[in-house]
Amino acid sequence: MRPDNIFGCLYHMLLIPRLSTFIEASSVESRTDAVLFQKSLETLLSPEFPTIGIQIRIGDLFMKEDSSVGTKDPSLIERFGGFFTCVEDLSASNPETIVFLMSDSLRIRKIALNRWYSGSINHSHIQLLTSTTKVKHITYSKDTYIGFRDGLLDMFLYSLCDQHILTRDSGFGRVPAFA
Repeated sequence: MRPDNIFGCLYHMLLIPRLSTFIEASSVESRTDAVLFQKSLETLLSPEFPTIGIQIRIGDLFMKEDSSVGTKDPSLIERFGGFFTCVEDLSASNPETIVFLMSDSLRIRKIALNRWYSGSINHSHIQLLTSTTKVKHITYSKDTYIGFRDGLLDMFLYSLCDQHILTRDSGFGRVPAFA
């Protein structure tokens, strides 16, 4: 290790999952969205498509009441619509853009799915990879290991993206963005 490569070495030592972790995460028994994880990993590792990672962090307290409001919540669209507009601007020149959305909010992920799959806005060239299940936060989950592991695996997938859009006031997306 030298001063010019210490960050990369530490990142690879601490955060790059082992093969056994990938196998476990891809098994249906241990992960609710194992098929999405496999598809995301294969897609983000492919050099064929440009990829954009979006990380939208709302906060831990928000997770407990995340399912109470629908996908047309004007406050969320107003607060985070700029993330989606930024992706649309970045992907306008390439019809095969893949977007990986990582968020602690199921509602934000549903808003993105609604925006890009409903046909209401003509952005059919955006292919979205995101989970449709609630985040298993280590504080609110019975199995803290699964919540922690899933968070690290999402960070790893996010690190594979070519471009990153992340929430300003959160360190959650910054680690994988600099990897």
